[in-house]
Amino acid sequence: MSHCKATNRRRGFTAIELSAVATIIAILALILIPIMRKRVEEAKITAAQADMRQIETSQMMIHADTAFYVRLFDMTRPQPETDDTAAVIQAKLPKASWNIPRDTSMLNTFRNNWRGPYAAPHRQRSLYEIVRGYPQMFRGDNVLGLTPQQGPVIVLNADNTDEQGVNALMRLQYPTDPWGNPYIFFGNGKIGTYGYETAIQTQNETNFNTAVIYCTGPNGTPGNLLNPDSGAYFRESGIIGTEDDLSFQF
Repeated sequence: MSHCKATNRRRGFTAIELSAVATIIAILALILIPIMRKRVEEAKITAAQADMRQIETSQMMIHADTAFYVRLFDMTRPQPETDDTAAVIQAKLPKASWNIPRDTSMLNTFRNNWRGPYAAPHRQRSLYEIVRGYPQMFRGDNVLGLTPQQGPVIVLNADNTDEQGVNALMRLQYPTDPWGNPYIFFGNGKIGTYGYETAIQTQNETNFNTAVIYCTGPNGTPGNLLNPDSGAYFRESGIIGTEDDLSFQF
C-alpha cells in the first residue's frame, strides 16, 4: 500500500497575477480620482455659497441697525460696553462703511446702534496677511509698511489700532473662501474717494441699488485671469464674477 506524502508548501501568486491586480487597481484609481476631485470641488462650491449667504445675513442685520454696510473684516467687531471710555468706543467700532471712511455722523450712528459681532466666519486670515497677498483689492493709506493699490476695499491707518493699542491689522480677521482666498463685498452706492485720492479710473462708479458678494473661485483670481490688475477687482470691470467666480447679489 502506497502513501501520498502531504506537503505544506503554499502556492504563491505569479508575476502575471500580481501584474493583473496592479493593473485593475490603477484603472480603478484613474476612474475614482477625478470623481473624488470633482466631489471635493463641488463641496467647496457649496461651502462658499453658504458663506456668502451668511455674509448677506450679517450685512443685512448691520444695515438694519445702522443704515450702513461695512467692510467684511468689520462684521465681527463687538458692541461697546456701557462703561467703556470714549476712546475705547471709537477704537472698537468700524472705522469705515464698506466704501468711505467713518465721519462724525457715522461714528454716532455706530455708537448708538452697533450690536456686533454680526458674523462668525468659518475660515479667516489676518487682515495684514490679506492686504499683503492681495494688494490689488485694497486702497487707502500706507499701513504697516504696506502700500495698498486703488482697489475697491479701503484699509486705513485707523485700522491699525484697537482699544489695547496693539497692531490690530494682525488680529483683525478677513473671511476667506474654501480655497483660502478673500471674499469681496460691494454695498449699494458707489466707490468713494477721500483725502489725497484722485478719482478711481478703473471703473465707472455707478450708483448701484444692490449689494453683491464675490468669490474668486478655485483659481483665486477674478474671472480666469492669472495676473489680475487692480481694475479686475471692481464690480464694473467685466472680469470679476465671470468664468469660475461665484457671486451673490441682494
